[in-house]
Amino acid sequence: MSTLTIQLDSALDTALTRLAAEAQRSKGDWVCDMLRKEAARAELRHSRELLKPYAEHAGWLSDEDVFRQVP
Repeated sequence: MSTLTIQLDSALDTALTRLAAEAQRSKGDWVCDMLRKEAARAELRHSRELLKPYAEHAGWLSDEDVFRQVP
């Protein structure tokens, strides 16, 4: 496990402190969870961009096109 040090402005620190307290977690755990989620979203966006030309070639131009084809 590695350590990352960041600087937060007071408004962000206040919000983070409140959110972590509401979730009954440490700020570090809460931030790690949010970073994991954002990393997964970024990977999904990247995958979509890689697959987009193949989907367009197949005639899938929207999510609805895919949902109609996939049971």
